[in-house]
Amino acid sequence: MAGAGLLSLGWGVATLLAAGSVPRSPLKRLATGIKRGDLLRTRTAGSVALVPLGDGAVRALDRRCPHLGCLVVPRPDGSGFECPCHGSAFDRTGRRLSGPAREGLRALEITESPAGELEVILHDHR
Repeated sequence: MAGAGLLSLGWGVATLLAAGSVPRSPLKRLATGIKRGDLLRTRTAGSVALVPLGDGAVRALDRRCPHLGCLVVPRPDGSGFECPCHGSAFDRTGRRLSGPAREGLRALEITESPAGELEVILHDHR
């Protein structure tokens, strides 16, 4: 299935249900089409950011600012994120640098598909 708002990066969304259960809000798996070693700069789609941290490490972050939910944007120099609404700042790992936000960006779970492409698991926590 293709996810609305994610087609520009070729990311697809699939709904997953745990065997024998019907959760209140299903998990969503974002198939990014990106392999770990191919991610050279921060990529965003919707409320998700994929951030390369070096040595093949990748971090997925929820871009919704914990202050009031505006989508943070990557800084041009790649050093982190800024909230365009009220000025909160975060480093590349999502750690809060300055507020009004009182906490950092939420980290998201990353898995790899059998083809080696990164997938982000979304849980509706907010």
